[in-house]
Amino acid sequence: MRQTAWLSLLSGAVGYTAGINEVYAWEDDALVKMDVPSSDEVALLGRVLRAVPWWRLEPAPGCIRNQPGEAARLMAFAITPDRALGLAYLPENASIEIDLGSPAGRYATLWVNPATGACQDGPMATAGRASLSAPDRRDWVLVLALPGSPALTQVRKALASVPPLSARAEVAITFGKKARPDGLVLKQPADGRVTSTRVAGVDCVVNERPQRNTYLYLDLDDRLAFRGGLQRMRVEVRLQSDSPLTGIRLEYDAEGPGEIANVYRSVPPAWRKQEGAWTVVGFTAEQPYLGNRQNAGADFRVFLDRSICLVSEVTVTLERGALGGGTPGWRR
Repeated sequence: MRQTAWLSLLSGAVGYTAGINEVYAWEDDALVKMDVPSSDEVALLGRVLRAVPWWRLEPAPGCIRNQPGEAARLMAFAITPDRALGLAYLPENASIEIDLGSPAGRYATLWVNPATGACQDGPMATAGRASLSAPDRRDWVLVLALPGSPALTQVRKALASVPPLSARAEVAITFGKKARPDGLVLKQPADGRVTSTRVAGVDCVVNERPQRNTYLYLDLDDRLAFRGGLQRMRVEVRLQSDSPLTGIRLEYDAEGPGEIANVYRSVPPAWRKQEGAWTVVGFTAEQPYLGNRQNAGADFRVFLDRSICLVSEVTVTLERGALGGGTPGWRR
């Protein structure tokens, strides 16, 4: 959602609407459904654009001189007619080369993390063809303004009031109607449809058509880990099943090029234990990339062995590594 919004609004869209988990039905859990990471990310977009004269920005994709051939990595750029202010969005790019074509001489630059609101100054960009390197391999927004322009100061001020997200080592998801997102979001592509149910007083989701809905998909909040920076991820799934689940496995988005073997890196259970009628299955994922490259933008999925499974909770523990990616320091 974050990527689509930035690409749209820097390419000529005059508005953006995002639908979240059937919130249109406005049931008693509607506010809970709205409390997902993408809501905050679109709000950050609004903060940045409201801080500058966004209505004067005009799409200028032709100014980008190193546009990649891959559709998923296409960048967007917009600039005002007087060329005093420009904004670019880089989905996953090491750098951007922009032909600013301005006699002004130099531009001040600011890099904004569109997931967290964190920002950092970049080097001065010279007029003409400027090459600017992104801070890391996550997605970034680049703001360029003529020296003395209030634009960068206004953007910093707008983002300074964004409450920082505490970096955490453990996140979890439960599936009751009133359960708020806690670092994990359930995704439901065609092969991962589940329905809500309740068994013995415990809220769950169930894959009622196991031959078709054979996976449970989940996405980790990008503000906690995104495109590397982790040494290890441990996943625990609490469930009941109508079979022994001998083939259950975790498939996670791992480090490496976007090939099936990496995007769906498969590992068997590391352990399992019984808690009454519930089975807890644990997995260990080494060097996870977590780049939203699985179906529906998920980071990992659990293969449910084509069995009917009642899942009540999934817990993820993150272990930071020295792999880059700008992941913040963890604390318990």
